[in-house]
Amino acid sequence: MTATRSLAYALLPASAAGFGLGLVGAAGSLAGLIAPLAAAALLTLSTSWGAADPYTGMYTLLALPALLGLALLPLTRPPSASQPSPAEVVSS
Repeated sequence: MTATRSLAYALLPASAAGFGLGLVGAAGSLAGLIAPLAAAALLTLSTSWGAADPYTGMYTLLALPALLGLALLPLTRPPSASQPSPAEVVSS
């Protein structure tokens, strides 16, 4: 938790550091509350679609958003120097 807070503090601008660290703390607290409820729902859902082992079904269902996030990751990269910026493309 300390490493997460340190990284968040280093990345946030000084004017928004308090608000950002508050969001990091709230997100960390909510994860502990939501995770058991989500796991119970996924276990119930995985047994209803015929998985032999509920945990296998749960991990299969959990892999879907992780793979979606990996697929969207290239969209978050800043454009490289070799690619023209959107403003250059529009003006040409």
